[in-house]
Amino acid sequence: MEKRSIADEMIVLVRQLVMQNQIWMAAMVLKVYFIRNWKVSEEVAAFYMRKYFEKYYAAQVRKFCQHFADRGGDLDAKNAGSA
Repeated sequence: MEKRSIADEMIVLVRQLVMQNQIWMAAMVLKVYFIRNWKVSEEVAAFYMRKYFEKYYAAQVRKFCQHFADRGGDLDAKNAGSA
């Protein structure tokens, strides 16, 4: 499998969104980037997106998930609604 890199502009955008606490938007932007630029399936893009956030923004994602759960949210239902 070839090693690909994410464009610098995308890294900056994702970082800015995370700093503004827009975790969900950053995740969706990155997922769409993988689908459109890397020409991968939605499932593969979602996998790459999760791995990227686990590696670079684990603390922010954990905080986002906890806050969402505290408000009675269901991330799986939210994800199904965006498909």
